[in-house]
Amino acid sequence: MTDDHPTEAPPSPLPSGAAVTGTEPDDPAAGSGLGARQGNGGRVRTRVPAIVWWMVALHVTVLGAYSILLPTFRAPDEAQHVDLAHFWSTDFDYPAWDDRLVADGVRNAEGQLRPRSRSAHLTAQAARPKDERASFEQLDEVPIPNIRNQLAQHPPLYYIVAGTAERATEVVIGDPDFVVETWFYRLVSIAMVAPLPYVIWRASRLLELPEPVAVGAMLLPLAFPQYLHIGASVNNDNLQYLATWLMAPIVLRVARGDLAWRTMALAGVLSGIGLLTKAFAFVIPAWMACALLLVLLRQGRAALPGVVRAGLVYAVPAMALGGWWWVRNVVVYGSLMPTRYFDLVEHLPRGDFDPLDYMGRWISVTVRRVWGDFGYFDTHIPSTAVTIATTIAAVTLLVGVVGRDRVAGTKSGDRLLLLVPLPLLMAMQLQTALRTYLDSGQYAALQGRYWFGALAPAAILISLGAAKALGWLWRWLPLVVLAAIVVMQGLALSTILGFYWGAPGSAIADRLRAVVAWAPVPGELVGVAFAAGAIVGGAALVEIGRVVRRGGRRDVVQTDPEPAPLS
Repeated sequence: MTDDHPTEAPPSPLPSGAAVTGTEPDDPAAGSGLGARQGNGGRVRTRVPAIVWWMVALHVTVLGAYSILLPTFRAPDEAQHVDLAHFWSTDFDYPAWDDRLVADGVRNAEGQLRPRSRSAHLTAQAARPKDERASFEQLDEVPIPNIRNQLAQHPPLYYIVAGTAERATEVVIGDPDFVVETWFYRLVSIAMVAPLPYVIWRASRLLELPEPVAVGAMLLPLAFPQYLHIGASVNNDNLQYLATWLMAPIVLRVARGDLAWRTMALAGVLSGIGLLTKAFAFVIPAWMACALLLVLLRQGRAALPGVVRAGLVYAVPAMALGGWWWVRNVVVYGSLMPTRYFDLVEHLPRGDFDPLDYMGRWISVTVRRVWGDFGYFDTHIPSTAVTIATTIAAVTLLVGVVGRDRVAGTKSGDRLLLLVPLPLLMAMQLQTALRTYLDSGQYAALQGRYWFGALAPAAILISLGAAKALGWLWRWLPLVVLAAIVVMQGLALSTILGFYWGAPGSAIADRLRAVVAWAPVPGELVGVAFAAGAIVGGAALVEIGRVVRRGGRRDVVQTDPEPAPLS
């Protein structure tokens, strides 16, 4: 990897009046000075600009809307995820990979949502009154043929967090009905992905991105309806996403020479959290290895002892918190991730393997499921929109990575490092899907959600690439991203309302009444939430307008911190 150096100083990402007076080497997100202030005794305090909190609030608002718009259990394997979380909340236990049957209560609850019709065209008249809904415990009393819950193959941390939070809430509010309990687990998932704009800001601050570019990156996840759908559903992906995203500013610090024990220990803790959640978190230690390799490329062989020590500090908490799960699987079961999946699915006959045909299907279906394929792949946004969005995202991502950066002066090594998790996740997803096809003939695991662990760094690169492509108009980037969000969310809302809610051909008012009738909370609360969301959206638009007016002018003198010592 080589580093590009700008011929002139990049514009500041700071709002007017912000000041930078120093940095703290052990702060894994320190670097550009965005929002930093000198505190008493020379210690640096980080002041987070208001725009960041409004981006987080907007993010949570849209996620909250998706948690209501999608019917209960209409997300990939949501009933099985709920079953494991509910099992933990009840017994504080986690089953062996081959020893869990979906509870009768969960199976009976799922039956009330018309799974055979994919919950299509739910009407207000067909909704059970909210005060007559049963809890999982009540529904457990009705026997029903069980099925295996193969999701016990995953590590338990997501279910421990969600189930423990539900149990604590249940102490206060009592035993909720199954719709409310499932929605509560959805809210736990939202809490896990809510920090995404903040994480993007932290990494943008390190890269010293101009403010419009950083804001564009924080907005960009809202242009991915599929991500919002998964982020607002019960799914262990969400905790794995968070652990991976939080590594973005840390790997940038490490690559610049910050090998302090606190930085490496924090990275190890996040890696352990990810590894105790899902196998796709294996990209995290691979990403850290790339960051340490970049240190060696930048500083030479003299850095090798420090890099080795840092790697050991990193490995201890990573292994102690999450790595042990996978070692235990190999030792006890003889497999990294033993599964009942192949015992449960129908094995389909297939002809000779055609790699080109399979790759074509893999990329086309997976990419569609990156943008908007809702429920158990019940309905999706138009293919034309998927093609256009994919083309724009791929081109701007490439532009953001290659060539000299005359917008922010970022180094090519840093940009390549941010790119690393995306191809790794794509490769892991392809390997999983291909193995499933070869073993069973099933076109399974073609799921774009497996790529979203790279959303934080990818959003930064796409935003930077878009700014480079816009040339002197890059200060308007947040408005361009907003326009893309409006288009993609309009298509998603039309698709969701048209498939799930109201009788075919019914008016929009009837569809919205159906949403409220089936919602986990009373209509009055839905109305209050809508009003609060409108306020958040309006305030966020005002802040974005201020960013565009400020542009990227340089308001303060910035200094790049010295790397932390290698010892």
